[in-house]
Amino acid sequence: MGWLRKLYRLDKVRAEMPPDPDKVIDVAVLALWQTPMVITALAEQGIHATFAEESLPKHGMIGIPTAHIYVMEPDRARAQRLIRELTVRDDASGAPA
Repeated sequence: MGWLRKLYRLDKVRAEMPPDPDKVIDVAVLALWQTPMVITALAEQGIHATFAEESLPKHGMIGIPTAHIYVMEPDRARAQRLIRELTVRDDASGAPA
């Protein structure tokens, strides 16, 4: 398999690129009902975010509607940390952690 790595240049270590301040990235997929609350919490922390509803026909029958949250790339780590804090539940009580 070494020849495949050489063919696709996977054997070379790529330099870490700095975050692009003009790039919008997807940071989370949440239930649609949670999304406005999370967007508001992100805005309170100074993180500009938006979302897009994912509406697939199957969601009406077997699942719940979801939404993708998007932020600017430099805010990625802060946004993911805050979303995790807001949405993770404590196993014992069922309450947010």
